Amino acid sequence: MQVTKVVTAKTSSTEADTTVAELVGTPKPAAYLLDYGGFGYGKFTLDPESLDLVCNKLHMLKERNARKAVYNTMFDMVKSEKFPGSRLLQVVKHNISKEKTEEVLSDVIRSIVPTVIGKYIPLDTYEKENSDMYEILFGILESKAFIASESTSQLLVRSVIGYASTDQQNENVFAWFNMMEGLHDVKFTKPDRHDMTRVIHESRKISQADKDATMIRLKTFDDSDKFELTQVYCRSAIPTAENKKTQWDFLMSPEAEKMSLYQSQEALSGFRNISQRDLLAQFSKTYFEVIGDIVSNKS
Repeated sequence: MQVTKVVTAKTSSTEADTTVAELVGTPKPAAYLLDYGGFGYGKFTLDPESLDLVCNKLHMLKERNARKAVYNTMFDMVKSEKFPGSRLLQVVKHNISKEKTEEVLSDVIRSIVPTVIGKYIPLDTYEKENSDMYEILFGILESKAFIASESTSQLLVRSVIGYASTDQQNENVFAWFNMMEGLHDVKFTKPDRHDMTRVIHESRKISQADKDATMIRLKTFDDSDKFELTQVYCRSAIPTAENKKTQWDFLMSPEAEKMSLYQSQEALSGFRNISQRDLLAQFSKTYFEVIGDIVSNKS
C-alpha cells in the first residue's frame, strides 16, 4: 500500500468547499490523506472509509511520512473529539510493533500514546491500556530492532518502565532495579533508576521493606537534588489508605508551605496517582478546592 498521487489544492478563507478539478473523473483510491507532507495550516481529518483502511493496515503504508501524517491526523481528531482515543490506541497496538522507522515509532510512543492514555480514554481502561503498551514495547525492545539507535532504545526502556501497571510488571521492574544493569543491551540511565523507584513505590504488592531498600539503593546511583524530589514523590505515592490520609494531613498543614514549588508538585503528583483512584475518592472534592492555594505561594 502506497501513495499513488499527490495533488495540491488551494483552499479559500471565504468558501466552505474546495473543488479539486484534477481528481474529477479519476478512479476512487482506497483512501485519501489530507495534508500529505505537513505543509497545510488547519485541522485535517480522515473520512470514514479511509479510517477503516488505515486502522488495520497502517504499517503496510510504504511511505514513512504518510504513516506519520496518519498518526498525527488521528491524534488531532482525538483532541477535536472526532475520533475516540480508545480507537487510536487500538490502531497503535495493531501497527506499532511492525513499524520500521525510529522517527515514526518515537513520535508515537513519546507524544501520542502518553497523551491519549492520560487524557482521552475512560478511567476504567487506564490500567489495561498501560499494561498492553508495556507488553508491546517490551516486545519491540526485546527484538532489538532499534538497537542501533541509542536514543530510541533508551526511549523504549523508559517507556516500558513507565507503563508497568500489573503486579507482575511492577515486580519485573523491581527485579530489574536490583539485579540488572540494563535491558536487552540497553543500559539503565539515572532517570531510568528514578522512574523504576517510583513504579516500585506505587506498587500494592511490593513490601514496604523492599521499597525502603530501593530508596537507599537509589541514592548510591544518584544523590543529587533529583533524589530528594523522587523521595517526596514516593512518600506520597505509597498506596495505603493510612498513608494517603497522612500525606493529605501534611499537605494541608503549615509545614507543607515550607516546600519548594518542585517539591509540592512531586508531592501532589505522587498523592493523586491515577491507579490509586479507590484510595483518593474521599479527598477528590476538597482536593480541587485547595490545589490552587497549595501552589500559589511557591517560587
